[in-house]
Amino acid sequence: MGIRQALLVVIVLGLSLAGLVRARIGLYGYTWYALMRPDALAWAGANPYSLVLAICTLLGSLIHVPARFQVFFRNPLLVLLLLVQIPFLCSVLFAYQPALCWDALDQYMRALLMALLIPVLITTLDQLRILFLIVACSLGLIGAKYGAAGLLHGGVRFAGGYAGMISDNNFLALALSMAIPLMWFGAQTVKPKWAKLALIGMVILNAAAILMTYSRAGAVALAAAFLLIAWRSRHRVVILVALTLVTVPMALMLGQAYIDRLATLKAPTEEASALSRLVLAKAGLKLWADHPWLGVGFGRQNQQLLLPRYMPEWWGGFQGFVIHNTWIQVLTDSGIFAFLLYVLLYLSCLWWLGRVFRRSRKDQSPWAPYAAGLHTSLAAFGVGATFGSRVDFDLYYILIATVAALYEIRKNWIPAEEAAPAIPTLRPPQITHSLPVAALLDGAARESKRVRPSRARQQAVTTEQKPG
Repeated sequence: MGIRQALLVVIVLGLSLAGLVRARIGLYGYTWYALMRPDALAWAGANPYSLVLAICTLLGSLIHVPARFQVFFRNPLLVLLLLVQIPFLCSVLFAYQPALCWDALDQYMRALLMALLIPVLITTLDQLRILFLIVACSLGLIGAKYGAAGLLHGGVRFAGGYAGMISDNNFLALALSMAIPLMWFGAQTVKPKWAKLALIGMVILNAAAILMTYSRAGAVALAAAFLLIAWRSRHRVVILVALTLVTVPMALMLGQAYIDRLATLKAPTEEASALSRLVLAKAGLKLWADHPWLGVGFGRQNQQLLLPRYMPEWWGGFQGFVIHNTWIQVLTDSGIFAFLLYVLLYLSCLWWLGRVFRRSRKDQSPWAPYAAGLHTSLAAFGVGATFGSRVDFDLYYILIATVAALYEIRKNWIPAEEAAPAIPTLRPPQITHSLPVAALLDGAARESKRVRPSRARQQAVTTEQKPG
């Protein structure tokens, strides 16, 4: 065991023990581990670290679940998220070959279960801010590593991915495109200048890493993220020009090969890779037409088994096709009900976040950076998912669960001026009589004369009391 792996074991062990006592710390640690994948940086190979961390966090959260369980029934976003799972599970039970679904379902359910802990354990805005920054920095540091290495070498091409759910170049680019808005708006939630500069610096390095993946889907998602970031800024033109001046030179640094690859977006039928996406999308729709209600089975493997039957004859008999479109993937794998619920959940999150951002900009409430960051990140996912299949993307469900947590926190939030106890005001006693003040003073003087004996009388009494 090397030094890196030994250090990783110590960190995971500490987080696991902390998760048993404070489940929220375990959730933070698991989210960091799932997104940053430190085992890949430590060259740990196959390991049970993530599973141990998840089990300890789940055990530590058991005391919180009974009190917060009702959130799954009163939160409309969580209700939709749970409803999506019904057609997903039914598609497994009635799949073309159910055995081909279990591995994908197992991995997906584990990621979903941990994401569902977010609205249970994250109950305040400060806790949400920490989770928001953990997600941003976990991916941001990976992107900064790739971007800095590429810039130091004068521009390179990252043909592969990283680890976990971002195991190829397209999904590495998609993950970083989704993380960039979290870094940008996360800079508005921290006070130290060095932290703000670090987050903005990671935005630039992550943009460089996305371009160096040569992913066309990543480039489109990055452009969408930058446009929304500029649109939501007070100085739109300045921000847009600044982001353009940063990215365009980096794209030109990659040379004509990168420019030619992006040019295929204008004429996708003239390039084999882009053409394959169009052919696979049409074949996927034909496959869905034969299995409209519950699809062919969750997890792509049944779809890959059947899809060659719907490919054109000139394409050949190659198997293992992947439909590079998440929306068609849901439709093909799990049917029309799953597709409608999946899209409804996605659009509901976008609509609610957009409304929260607009309102918070008007009343100066603290929700603006969180709503803007999550909205822009999900919008980038929507663009990138149109060019890639990622139904089981764990980052997407972490963000959806974070939106649900934000919904609950905002609903239960009490402004500081309303939460502060009212200080009672002391008033001078009021005179309840109606007599004039002069009359009161005159009456008091007469009473004093009647009660108190005169000076002569007092002297006479004193003289009589003396002995003769």
